[in-house]
Amino acid sequence: MKFILKKFIIIFMGLINMSASEDIGPLASHCVVTYKNSFYIFGGTIGCSTWASTNFFHYATPPFSQGKISWQPLSTTNVKSVTDPGCIVDETRGLLFVLGGKDQQINSTSPGLQIYDFNTQRWNDPQYSQNFIPRDLINDNWGPRAVWLKPGLMFMWGANSTTQGSYLLDINVTPWQWTILSDNKSYIAPTKNAGVVAIKGNAFIFGGFHENDSSINQTQYIYSPKYGFMTPQYQLPIPFNDGVIGVWNNKLSIIMMDTGGNVMEAVNFDLKTFQFESVISAPFIQNITVTRNRGQGAQLSDSVFVRLNFNII
Repeated sequence: MKFILKKFIIIFMGLINMSASEDIGPLASHCVVTYKNSFYIFGGTIGCSTWASTNFFHYATPPFSQGKISWQPLSTTNVKSVTDPGCIVDETRGLLFVLGGKDQQINSTSPGLQIYDFNTQRWNDPQYSQNFIPRDLINDNWGPRAVWLKPGLMFMWGANSTTQGSYLLDINVTPWQWTILSDNKSYIAPTKNAGVVAIKGNAFIFGGFHENDSSINQTQYIYSPKYGFMTPQYQLPIPFNDGVIGVWNNKLSIIMMDTGGNVMEAVNFDLKTFQFESVISAPFIQNITVTRNRGQGAQLSDSVFVRLNFNII
């Protein structure tokens, strides 16, 4: 694996190189997705120190000329700004799902579920309104993560400070159907900002953050629609929070944004042997200072785009 540093932006392409680029400014606690060969960034805050909310929604399309990225603004009409949401795209229907997130306004709660229609370029059209939204998403549930187990069937991993709450959302039926999977199951640790990926219809959950004691989770989980939640025998070489996962060549490449020490490290996980390979540290770590890394990323083809928030000396 090889790193590519781009000032505030890093692209993983199996191997890591470094170059400079322009950027949109210091964002934190946002989400990143891909749709039709473009990257989209939503939500977050302006910087890690001020925590000023921003209703931010931009996109950029590769190739990036000489490492420069031109970000284009999109509509934020009829959408609520949140930090640390979980975002996922349905490519077939052309929909962006924004799950949970924390509303930074005093005495406010999250909408729980917000939907952007790429076809109409509008937020939260009436046909996407829900009669039921899990309370975990509404009550300031920051840090949920979601994957598609199969077309139209979403698995969502989330938590509050004391209990774990995971759900299925079936959008193949009308109205959309939510199923509670793990509400208050004592053997499942409540974690936020985990790395979640779907492999052959199962959800693999790596790492994450315990809100109640600020520790990083060391227990991994697998969710199977047939067998429920399982605790595998393999262990992460380094516990992490804020993970981005790319999948190719029967391997997972896990970019560990916050390992409690180094700013960022990466490790491959072999899907044939269920074994981790050696951990790789970013070569530019010595030039970065960070109080807490709040990056997000998304895979496009055989590359993983990661947008970090850190300070360069």
